[in-house]
Amino acid sequence: MIKGRILLGIAVLALGACGKKSVSVEEFEGPIDARVEFIADGVNKIVPRGMGKGLKLVRAEAQGRVLVLALETTLQGELDKSETALITLFRPQVCSNPGYRSVVDHGGLVRFRIARTKTGETLPEFTIAACG
Repeated sequence: MIKGRILLGIAVLALGACGKKSVSVEEFEGPIDARVEFIADGVNKIVPRGMGKGLKLVRAEAQGRVLVLALETTLQGELDKSETALITLFRPQVCSNPGYRSVVDHGGLVRFRIARTKTGETLPEFTIAACG
C-alpha cells in the first residue's frame, strides 16, 4: 500500500512539473543521481557541440552519481598524456561550468570518454572528482 502511494505521489509530482518553468542548476534539489540525470538531460539537448581545439561534445550519460561525457577529437597526438595530465587539462572546464561543478560539489564524478574521429580509437577514460 505504501509503495502504491509513493508511486502515485511521484506520478502527481511529475504531472505537476510539466506546466512549471524549467529549473536551473542552482535551484535543483535532489539526490546526486537525480542531479546527474538532470545535467545529462540538459547536455543532451545541446549536443553535438564544438568545444574548440579539435574537440566536440557528442553526448552525456548518467550512471548513478557519475556523469559520463563522450567527446570526439580530430587531434592525433595532443591528448596522448597521462591521466593526471588530462585531469589537469580538463578540470578547469569542469569546475567553471555550473552544471558539471554542481555534480562534483555534491559528491558526484565527471568521467570523460574521448574517441578519435579519424581512427575510432578510444583514449583511456579519466575522472574528475574534485575542484580546486
